[in-house]
Amino acid sequence: ADYTCLDVNSMYGYVMKEYQYPFNLRTTGRKLALKELPKILAHQCIIAEVLLNTPEPLFSVRHDNRLIFPVGSFRTTLTTEELKYAYEHGYIVECYKYAIYDRALLFGDYVNFFYDQRMKYQASGNKPFAAITKLFQNSLYGKFGQHNDEWSTLGEDTESKDFVMREYDAQRHCWVECRSINGRIEECTGKVLARHAMVAIPAHVTANARLFLMKRANIAGYGNYFLYRHRLFMGKHHRQRTVNGIYTPNSTWEAKSRA
Repeated sequence: ADYTCLDVNSMYGYVMKEYQYPFNLRTTGRKLALKELPKILAHQCIIAEVLLNTPEPLFSVRHDNRLIFPVGSFRTTLTTEELKYAYEHGYIVECYKYAIYDRALLFGDYVNFFYDQRMKYQASGNKPFAAITKLFQNSLYGKFGQHNDEWSTLGEDTESKDFVMREYDAQRHCWVECRSINGRIEECTGKVLARHAMVAIPAHVTANARLFLMKRANIAGYGNYFLYRHRLFMGKHHRQRTVNGIYTPNSTWEAKSRA
């Protein structure tokens, strides 16, 4: 069947530039009165676990190890812009655990620099450097949620050469990764949050991008086939109405039709 793909150019760069992000944890709590939420949203960033009752499939929740966007009543964790939208539309029933942060425009200069460099490389036909600058722009936020391998010492073997190996443990029925460095043999036991990570930042970036796209999918309405990362696929006859209805300044929609 005919369809149209609307592609948001530099969606993650756009939301990183346009919104303020958390940088310093101020306080946490077990329960927050709803009347306090507008004052916090006006000046700070917040992550909160809430009970929602929503008719719109805008808010995500993990179910059976999948990310879904239900309607009705359910409990989930939202970030600043999601909480702002949900509160303004009366979707929040209760607010439970929360964390409040100072906020600032952290990424404006960074995004502008790499976007300008990318445009320069594209104009000169330098595809490798255009791809690299795009990667710098779109992947920075993930570094703030980085996890590192955690290793436990199994023993010493000063005669062993340095190595890394992966093998199947028949007794534990799982794959294990081992390494030897300077005679010390270690096993990888899992992953831990990196020392300087701040998960609140990528949580906000991905939530802002998701909300940006989901709002526009709802405008598209019936005939919106599915979403994929920064793309919206819909019936061809929806193209003009949707492009006119969801255009946002400073972000570019590229419409591609396929049969």
